[in-house]
Amino acid sequence: MSYEFKSQMAFIAADGSYSAQENVMVFDTDALTEKQWQLIDVLPEGMKLEYAMAILDGDDDYVVEIEQDYAE
Repeated sequence: MSYEFKSQMAFIAADGSYSAQENVMVFDTDALTEKQWQLIDVLPEGMKLEYAMAILDGDDDYVVEIEQDYAE
């Protein structure tokens, strides 16, 4: 799947959230399943980007490992 990764970027979202000096990944919302979005919600902050990148890069082994470790 396709995504854009930017290092050390700033963003301002429509909901008013913002940040600077962040690694940012942009992709279509429907690239992840509802279950994957739910898991992202509970993952530790440092793992959210890694997990999403693994999904979109097709790294199935890592995705399964994370899902087994963190699925509720």
